[in-house]
Amino acid sequence: MESLLQVVAGKDLINSLKAYAALQGLLLRDVLQEAVGTFLEERRAMVVKEGRPDYLAATRGGRVLNVRLPEKVARAVRKAAKEDEVSPPRVLYTAIVKYARVRKLGGLTLKYGVPKP
Repeated sequence: MESLLQVVAGKDLINSLKAYAALQGLLLRDVLQEAVGTFLEERRAMVVKEGRPDYLAATRGGRVLNVRLPEKVARAVRKAAKEDEVSPPRVLYTAIVKYARVRKLGGLTLKYGVPKP
């Protein structure tokens, strides 16, 4: 079973994630699930060593991005949000931005099927 969560993200970030998914031959939902899963794993280690992570806040004027997650992962997002006293969308946004930064996805787009760095 899956849960649908939503997060507001900038158009450029969303387009970069879509382009990355296309270039990797993946669905956007797979990329988003990987981003969230990776962040939750890193968060667990961080909480033990350093305390709660720093969360990012989305800027106003972004687009709503639907994130479908397995129910178990969605529960983990909600639990992390409650423990860290932030909203679930903030957990998602931080996970997605960190994923994009690590993979240097800023500005990645697809135009006429050709990747443009």
